[in-house]
Amino acid sequence: MLLLTCCALCRALCRGTLCPPCMVDVERLRVVVACPQCAAPTDGLCGVCIKQPPAFDCTVAALCYLPPLTMLVQYFKFYGSWQLAELLASFAVAPAADVMLPVPLHPTRESWRGFNQARELAKMLPSPAPPLRDDWLRRVVDTLPQTRQTNVAARRRNVKGAFTVAAAVRGRRVLVVDDVMSSGATMQEIAKVLKKAGAAKVINLIIARTVPKKSTL
Repeated sequence: MLLLTCCALCRALCRGTLCPPCMVDVERLRVVVACPQCAAPTDGLCGVCIKQPPAFDCTVAALCYLPPLTMLVQYFKFYGSWQLAELLASFAVAPAADVMLPVPLHPTRESWRGFNQARELAKMLPSPAPPLRDDWLRRVVDTLPQTRQTNVAARRRNVKGAFTVAAAVRGRRVLVVDDVMSSGATMQEIAKVLKKAGAAKVINLIIARTVPKKSTL
């Protein structure tokens, strides 16, 4: 018998992480139609991906990053609620791949935060999921948070040269896992590094995709 607890959103008593009404509100945010390459909310390939094809091959996003999901993601990201990690991961389905790599934090930031949110989400993905290798991709530059960058160009500059590949990915299909994707600059830089190291395919698995007024990489 499940003990009563408080809903993570409305604080009502419930037998789970979210009460039924709040779960319905989050379920409504499931991604239905999206660009298959960057997961921008559009039917078919978006104009940006046609004009400037990204280094990654495709992006699978579970939910749209809109309220009330934003509150859940931020609470998990900054306070480390493992129940929320399990809940958020439960909305995603891992595509077929040979190996799964979480987007890494720099050791300094991970030490300060106490965990890597992408790694925890990857660990909680429903089976079947590719083998998780959390040390194959490394962040070697302690970059500023992407949220502090004012535009896409600044975000790209911020992560340029920030990642290295520490294991053989040649010929492998690589699944890169993260919590939120907005401009796509981080995933683009990671895909460049993986493709340079010989990865056959780079697939992004994102729990939440922002819904920009104008889709941009």
